[in-house]
Amino acid sequence: MNNGRSKSGLFLIELLVVITVFALCAAFCVRIFTSAYLAGIKSRDVSRALNIAKSAAEAYKVTGDAARSASLAAGEDQFTVYFTPVEDAPVPTCVISVVLDEEELVSITAASRVRGERNG
Repeated sequence: MNNGRSKSGLFLIELLVVITVFALCAAFCVRIFTSAYLAGIKSRDVSRALNIAKSAAEAYKVTGDAARSASLAAGEDQFTVYFTPVEDAPVPTCVISVVLDEEELVSITAASRVRGERNG
């Protein structure tokens, strides 16, 4: 009779060890999937910011007016587009920065095809 009890006790211990191992594996997988999900969100935001910056740069190249280009690129309400004029450039040039939650995602430089007065 003692033999039957020790086998059932050993079985319960083995079962607890297996459950613990599965729980640890599940926690590890959840952590990996969460970080992958967050990386995907970051990648999506950077891609959208790059598209906005490219649109703003194209608008600046055509108009040469940073204020008008900002209004054209301001279609996305969660992104903020900043135009910083470059002073010592031979043609009207500005740095376009796209910001999300106070973090600069993309920064590109654009030169205008329109010559004349610079608009900051």
